[in-house]
Amino acid sequence: MDILESIYKYLSSDSEVKAIVGDKIYPEIIPQGVSLPAIVYAPTSCYYDSALQKDTGFSRLRIQFCCYEDTFGKARRLGRAVKRVFQNFKGNMFGNEIQAVFIRSDFMSLSNLKLNYDVEKFASILEIEFQYMEE
Repeated sequence: MDILESIYKYLSSDSEVKAIVGDKIYPEIIPQGVSLPAIVYAPTSCYYDSALQKDTGFSRLRIQFCCYEDTFGKARRLGRAVKRVFQNFKGNMFGNEIQAVFIRSDFMSLSNLKLNYDVEKFASILEIEFQYMEE
């Protein structure tokens, strides 16, 4: 399974996150007409380690999770739930062997990024790095 599919499946199967957003977890952008709360995820970078003449397969993938809600407190609570899902995870994630997960940044924003441009909502934004061996 592709690493992004594994991460989506792992996040969407968490009971706390599911209780808050249901199935409203989207890649890149929230579809028009979807109500909040919702989560948007997007890969921001991926680094591949090399050794002499070939890649080692070791990858460091960074994904940004934008957790949208109507109020500051609700957005913060949703961001904390996403953080708890991944923080310090190590092991098999639906066929991908994750060696380490690191929270690289965590901040709040009053923003309309990745949402309808005429609506401003609060967002808890996390950037999380997944280290794994790519097949």
